[in-house]
Amino acid sequence: FLQHAGGIRCRCCGTLPHEMFSVKKIERIENMDLFKRFKTYEAQIANDIATQGPYPRPRLRTHEWLERLASKNELSSDANTVYLLHGTRGSYLRSIVNNGLETSYSVGRDNMYGHGLYFTDNSCKAYQYSTLAGRILVCRVVMGNVEYLADESRDRYFPSPGFHSCMAFGGHTRQGSQVHNEVVVFNKD
Repeated sequence: FLQHAGGIRCRCCGTLPHEMFSVKKIERIENMDLFKRFKTYEAQIANDIATQGPYPRPRLRTHEWLERLASKNELSSDANTVYLLHGTRGSYLRSIVNNGLETSYSVGRDNMYGHGLYFTDNSCKAYQYSTLAGRILVCRVVMGNVEYLADESRDRYFPSPGFHSCMAFGGHTRQGSQVHNEVVVFNKD
């Protein structure tokens, strides 16, 4: 997990230039039952894209080490699978390991882009969801065909037909006020 060295948010959210994140611990956490379910879902999305055709894919600003990890683990380009970050509270970690990420936890929260699972390519944004005692998870995310969002859509439970996920694009969504990329998937697999 990443921990903020100064106890204040990252530079883009108001930290001082000398403050930074530091990696305190890295753990590989796997649940093979969940991974099998993930691989089945990934194959379904790859099949959907092969049938209906791919849409333009977003240009993410992932860190080099995430790109190297993706290459090493041969993520499915057919399903548009990528590594992204997910910030969460430390107290949720056991449930995530046992059950995976749950869209049901997003109901009743401030879901600017819908009731789904939120991921980002930026540690600053993931930190906003995790806070000081939280964790930033590196997750395999099947993006499939991505719907670009122009504005908020708080009542959304699914992407539009033909899409598998949604993306609030940093510098563009909400008339340019969206700072970081946020990807929302609505399927917990």
